[in-house]
Amino acid sequence: MRNQGKVMNHDKSRLYPIEELYHQGDHFFDELLMACEKAQEQILIEAYTFETDELGMRLLKVLNRKASEGVEVKILIDAIGSFKFKRKILKKYSDLELRFYNPLPLQSLGSRKSFKSTLNQIFIGLFCINNRNHRKLYLIDQSIAFIGSINITSHHSYRIRGERSWRDSGLKIIDHNCHLLLDSFQHNWNHHLRPIHKYQSKTWYKKIRRSRYRMNHCRKARFRFHQDLIQKIYQAKRRIWITNPYFVPTEEFCKALKDASQRDVDIKILIPRKSDMKLFPLINSLTGRKLVENKIKVFEYLPRILHSKIMIIDDWCSLGSSNLNSRSFKHDLELDIILEDSINIGRLTRQFLDDLTQSVQLEKHDIMSLYGKHFFKGNFLRLIKYWL
Repeated sequence: MRNQGKVMNHDKSRLYPIEELYHQGDHFFDELLMACEKAQEQILIEAYTFETDELGMRLLKVLNRKASEGVEVKILIDAIGSFKFKRKILKKYSDLELRFYNPLPLQSLGSRKSFKSTLNQIFIGLFCINNRNHRKLYLIDQSIAFIGSINITSHHSYRIRGERSWRDSGLKIIDHNCHLLLDSFQHNWNHHLRPIHKYQSKTWYKKIRRSRYRMNHCRKARFRFHQDLIQKIYQAKRRIWITNPYFVPTEEFCKALKDASQRDVDIKILIPRKSDMKLFPLINSLTGRKLVENKIKVFEYLPRILHSKIMIIDDWCSLGSSNLNSRSFKHDLELDIILEDSINIGRLTRQFLDDLTQSVQLEKHDIMSLYGKHFFKGNFLRLIKYWL
């Protein structure tokens, strides 16, 4: 194992926020479970994938016990990302509240709601089927938050899956000022209440713009964050280092990278050779080929699935759930955080360099030899990249 595990910000010049980085899922979940065990008032969880496997069941039991002790427990998971979630087990865990974000039409048929309400939910599900909740937020007592790209699944556990586990990143924040994260959770929890949703989207947009959190809860925010990212690339002077498992950026994004390359900015793109989405290594390589032709360095991470999403542009750094594809730019709810502490930025930078030592740099002939026979299939997939 070459992961750094967990590293902590011990800057004593300020009491809050205290931040702790994780590059190994086991350390992340150890701390999350411990925080849940100590919860006094509230546990809020928002995740794309919640699997009822060994790790998921362990967390579910802790959450149900805390709920039975009087702690408010709310779990919001995506209906597609958590499609394998076994709903029958909820009968045993009746003390906690769980909702599916944008349920699929067939999933709505099993509810105990009135016929009119069920029918309405089916139509909403059809209309919003392409809009998913891809966020990962674990908020305890409104003062401890876990953010990153780590879902609730044993795929992230080296103890359970060994070398088949995923390489991922997360951040723990201890801060008594987590009201914006709380508001964002409540916003998504009640997203089916359209009038409230519309009103809050306008008021929250102003708050989010001034915060270190990047939340794309409305079209205006999605557009702004995309343009902000492109502007940072155009303004980059030293480096642009990117780790992302689903690298299908917009043409505007690629154009900005090419411009930075011509200014001799050090650009390194790290993508996985192995993926949980079988076709994505091929799709990533097609984008990578165009970048390599413009003298941009593209690397493939070899040991296992790389699921981390990190952006380092000069001294600006972000970590979170956002991929560099149309789903994140246009469709899905995402949550990222901008790292402000120079110590943690340095640690994340070292982790990036450590990942590079376990990667190979792609050349044009490498891409052709690895994926050349699948180029027709890959180019077809690029035609539908709006949905990828």
